[in-house]
Amino acid sequence: MKVKQLAISSMIFALLVLGCASETPADKTQPQQVAGDCGERQCQEVLADLGDSFPEQIAEWERECSDSKSLSLKVFQNQEEPQRVSFICWDKPVGNGNRTGTWLGVLPLVANDSTFVKPLVCSNSDQQCQKVLPQLRRNAPELVQKAEFKCATKQGSLFLRVSEQEIDIRCGFFATSVWDENGDGLVDNEDPVSVDISVGTFKR
Repeated sequence: MKVKQLAISSMIFALLVLGCASETPADKTQPQQVAGDCGERQCQEVLADLGDSFPEQIAEWERECSDSKSLSLKVFQNQEEPQRVSFICWDKPVGNGNRTGTWLGVLPLVANDSTFVKPLVCSNSDQQCQKVLPQLRRNAPELVQKAEFKCATKQGSLFLRVSEQEIDIRCGFFATSVWDENGDGLVDNEDPVSVDISVGTFKR
């Protein structure tokens, strides 16, 4: 009888251990709340929708804004344009509750926003650009499209830097540091700095 009781107890214990082992951390983890101003919707819901529409870009920004940092979103609309979503990555608040952050970029609120991406064009005076851009579009159309989208997320302007070895597609924009003075996830002050980065390179 004691042997049977021990066997049953051992079986119950094994089932309990198996049940605990099968429970992953994700089972207990609640979705992180996303601060900001998304109108009538929750910013967490907006972020999830954008993650479905633009998975690579959202994943990139989430990697940039990991550890003790936090994302915030703001839905906005400029005159005669569809709604867009601005992304901020906030550092951990300091003692007085203030915190600094970095503007990551913008995305269209809906994936079929045909006005979001601005095509790369050459100025009338840039003869070198006018010469190589048709070749670039013909030989590397996907590279150009990705560069145009990437620069659109920075609300920037595209231009070419041409050498004998490569054609560098560059995006000029304002890299903006921001401050939140009351912990609401919205920008109270900002400091834009003009920069340019490479958004695509074609080897000649």
